[in-house]
Amino acid sequence: DAFRKREFETALQHYSKAIELQPHAPRNWANRAAVYLETGNNPECISDCTRALNLFEEDTSQDDLRVRVLNRIGNALLREGKRMEAVQAFSKSLALKPDPTLEARVEDLSEDPQTHKLRGNELFKARRYQDAILHYDKAISCDSNHYVFFLNRAVANVELRNFAKATKDFEAASSLARSSNEPGATARVVLKRCRMLEKQASHRNLKRYEQQKIWNEALAALEDARKHRNTTLKDHDELAGAAKAIELGMSWMKTEDNVKEEIANGDRMFADGQYAAAVKFYDKAVVLDPECRISNAYLLFSARSGCNLELNRTKQALADAKKCVELNPSWHSGHMLEARVYEVLEDWNLMLNCCLRAYDLKPKDQTNLAMMRDCLVKHLTSEKLQRERMAGWSDAIGRSSQETELMSSSERFAGWSDAIGRMQSDPEIQEYIKDPKIRKVLEGMQMQQNLKPLVDHMEDLEFMGRFCKVYASGILLDGRKM
Repeated sequence: DAFRKREFETALQHYSKAIELQPHAPRNWANRAAVYLETGNNPECISDCTRALNLFEEDTSQDDLRVRVLNRIGNALLREGKRMEAVQAFSKSLALKPDPTLEARVEDLSEDPQTHKLRGNELFKARRYQDAILHYDKAISCDSNHYVFFLNRAVANVELRNFAKATKDFEAASSLARSSNEPGATARVVLKRCRMLEKQASHRNLKRYEQQKIWNEALAALEDARKHRNTTLKDHDELAGAAKAIELGMSWMKTEDNVKEEIANGDRMFADGQYAAAVKFYDKAVVLDPECRISNAYLLFSARSGCNLELNRTKQALADAKKCVELNPSWHSGHMLEARVYEVLEDWNLMLNCCLRAYDLKPKDQTNLAMMRDCLVKHLTSEKLQRERMAGWSDAIGRSSQETELMSSSERFAGWSDAIGRMQSDPEIQEYIKDPKIRKVLEGMQMQQNLKPLVDHMEDLEFMGRFCKVYASGILLDGRKM
């Protein structure tokens, strides 16, 4: 109210008090800056605005206030005679929120190419590449003899994947940089050009000879830049590092081709049922690419695991299945593959755990649901679990503890506490427990002391999937983790 009434001294006191109480609130600093701007205290206005900007969070919900703060900085800088800095502040404001009136004002202030370059840079940082290019165009129209303007426009075109336009600008920038006395000018242009060439070479649709041509062009440009008179010692190190990276990339291309060839040979053998021969080819691929750099490396380990499983090499099959899951934990088939290995090993606990991970990723996969059902049946009918089931059935679903006298009270309490904790932390399991169908099966199994109530639902795979989730929570058999 005091500010609106232009009672600036009073407003200043209130805003200063607010800052004392809430020093981390950017709005308090922004409000006091507005008073300083109105009273002509430009340095204090700039100082408070800077404090406000430093306190802003990254979210965009405060962009309107951020824009006002930037505009206050710009106005204060103009009053201080710092036009270029003011234009930079206004440009940051426009990058956040376009304003035709402010745009026109900045245009009036933009009487030299450096101003347009600054505005272009701010728009580039805001990822408004096309708008940035418009200002680089204006900078070039004002001064076509400065390599930086062409270089910046080239980089913006690279972001837009306009490689043809970018190449022309890089050539113009390179020519101007080579005639410049600025230390490192040539190296600066060449290094940025090489980043563009790297993006071009990584395009999937390019043939190998086309990629090779691009890399050779980059190496030639780097070598030429190292010989130029305005290249500094520091530039020499950067250029050498870039060249080494390209050479490593070219070497990897050859290795990648060899890896793909070995995998293709292995896949053909796999398809023909020649599993031992397939494994040999897959082994060669792994030796060539021990760091699994090739795309979809998880498929290589999946295939080799499948072959080893067919050959009854369960130890190797399990290791490859685990590697497959490690490389791509979101691929549900990898978890199913690991489950199949545990099925051969007759480890029903670990098999069910793997099936459940696959279930979480793809709940309606019929093959996995069938595996879960079969695994659960084998698990429940194993001799060990028969004893555990008879000893600890049903208290976890609200029955009296009198039926679990075969277990010690301390052991039962620890198990149930653990199970209840897991159930309470998993809303999905809580929802399943409320299902009348599941509760009926649980109660029927408790009363009959056998699996007949569950057998009646074996063909309902989606029900079996939900039931397995409930079972895995540990609430059926004394709450112990599997």
